[in-house]
Amino acid sequence: VFNSESKMPSFAIFIYLSDPSLGRFDTTTVSQQTLMEHFIQGITNRETICVSADSPADITAWEHLELNADGEVVRVKFQSLGLHGSMSFQYLPSTTQFLSMGGNDLIGSLDLELAPDSIRNINLIYNSFSGSLDFTHLPAQLEELTIYKNSLSGSVDLTRLPPSLQRLNVHNNRFSGSVTLTELPERMLYLNLGSNRFSGRVDLTVLPSRMERLFLHHNGFSGKTDFAQLPDSLRMLNVEGTKLSGTITLPKGTLRVVTFEGSEVEVLRQDHDVGLVK
Repeated sequence: VFNSESKMPSFAIFIYLSDPSLGRFDTTTVSQQTLMEHFIQGITNRETICVSADSPADITAWEHLELNADGEVVRVKFQSLGLHGSMSFQYLPSTTQFLSMGGNDLIGSLDLELAPDSIRNINLIYNSFSGSLDFTHLPAQLEELTIYKNSLSGSVDLTRLPPSLQRLNVHNNRFSGSVTLTELPERMLYLNLGSNRFSGRVDLTVLPSRMERLFLHHNGFSGKTDFAQLPDSLRMLNVEGTKLSGTITLPKGTLRVVTFEGSEVEVLRQDHDVGLVK
């Protein structure tokens, strides 16, 4: 039996869609309707999205999808819908640019390496995702990844992030181990590693030249740190609740905000009249 739309045997489509171990496949060979139905298949109350769990409505009638002029999925906006269950990223249509599913009760792993390279923004905050996350194979065009307040764990490799990535927020998970901050994307503006289980020393001497906010707070980072080469663009630095030490000198009139309570970091402010003051 052949599927007239995909020009592929229907049993072959079933194999592709039912076996995640096969990894990423060419989603352009399958209708977007079929892909989206399989994307939400693991959500137990999916009727919230597709009207009927047993007989899903056409995706043009899905209230929380945004389609382009060709009827292709561009934005998936399933945030705060009380969703339960899991999802599989390999089924996202290749036209998807924005995925927001925060504020639900979603579980399972985040296999973001299977998400389409077209996706630019992923927001999965306030869920119960667990397991490790491969940061070295994120979607090629990703600009923002926000996954705070989950139960993700394991190490975090920040040395091979997509060059396009500007904002990364992994706050309040269970990530651990050391982190390398010397090979971040040059476009990165915002990085939040706060409230995890990271440890070891941090090198802040070659941060991206445009970085504006860096949060390292409430981790096990330790050791004497060179703060003398922070980029001029940095407006907020939080090392509160770490074991980092060293001295940060703030020029007079600077707009930089440094939060350092509970650490061994000393902050001095430049005053033209009396020199350096605490």
